[in-house]
Amino acid sequence: MRWLMFILLLVAFGCGNSSDPKAPPAVSFDAAKPVRAGLAVLEQVGLWEMDTSFVEHNAETELTKTNHSTATMQVSWALNGHFLLLETQINSQPKAYELVVKNMDTNDKVHPYRCTWFHDDGLVRGYAGQWQPQQARMDWVPIYLPGSPQGLDIKMTDISTGPGKKQFSYQILQDKQLIASGLFKARHAANAAPPGGAGTPANEQLKRLGQAGMWNESQTLVEGGVIKDLESVSRMRWSRGGKFLINEGVTDPAGTKAYFLWVKTWDVHDRVYRWAYFWQDGHVDHFTGYWDAAKNLITWQCVYPEVLIELREILVSPKERKWTVEGHTPKGIVSTGSGSSHYQGPAK
Repeated sequence: MRWLMFILLLVAFGCGNSSDPKAPPAVSFDAAKPVRAGLAVLEQVGLWEMDTSFVEHNAETELTKTNHSTATMQVSWALNGHFLLLETQINSQPKAYELVVKNMDTNDKVHPYRCTWFHDDGLVRGYAGQWQPQQARMDWVPIYLPGSPQGLDIKMTDISTGPGKKQFSYQILQDKQLIASGLFKARHAANAAPPGGAGTPANEQLKRLGQAGMWNESQTLVEGGVIKDLESVSRMRWSRGGKFLINEGVTDPAGTKAYFLWVKTWDVHDRVYRWAYFWQDGHVDHFTGYWDAAKNLITWQCVYPEVLIELREILVSPKERKWTVEGHTPKGIVSTGSGSSHYQGPAK
């Protein structure tokens, strides 16, 4: 079962600048092109410029309200070409920032593409996509809409309209009534270099999550009486605008490598942390984090139909993190683990 595998691969939760002299093995997460041929249909890397419009629809009065703005989007490959990152700055007042992670789930043969959307306010939504090659069009359907009211539906489509040009449109419906729609017209402006530098967090809640740079982690996990020790190496940075912490990592870097990517953010409305964990094969797991100021602790929970994974991350100091994890089923605790993570210096 995937959740059992997840317990064994849960890594790189915290960060901190440790006095641990052990340096991580040399690893690289950079790529100039996608690792899978199917990913080539996604956006071209570089800088994109966009004109956007958002329309609010009032079903009772049949009136609409339209807002226009411009935006720039930096597109780059991450985790050795497994994931495409789209970092957008919306030129509104004040400026807003969004992050989209696109990839392929190799286990889904019907809608193999994935689009995980991190909004400026910390809302996270997930979509599955199907590519229509004759129309050069991707149709997206929602698969993860946390906290949404019953009857909400979102329809999204992006289409290539010419060399270096794309158009993205969406409709939001409540009980089959159109309540909002939008249109983005994008053009590729430059073959800009991928985002560089460490970046800085946008607020105090995000600052708790950690510091950009290189990390190593050691952990011990117990399941079915079997003890397993794992080591991992990660590279973390803040996205454009500092709203999202992006982590690229690998377990057992000196042996049988297993790669992963995760993104963490702060939901300003629900006052909780959001964490999306991306597997190398494209599957995505979602956690919710609850802050306990008295204990300097974030409790992360991922809920499956019959399993709860709970991880308690202790912020020992800005330079050290420790954590414990438990897997719960109706029969009780079936797996446990603990570990610590340490900052090793700026990313090179």
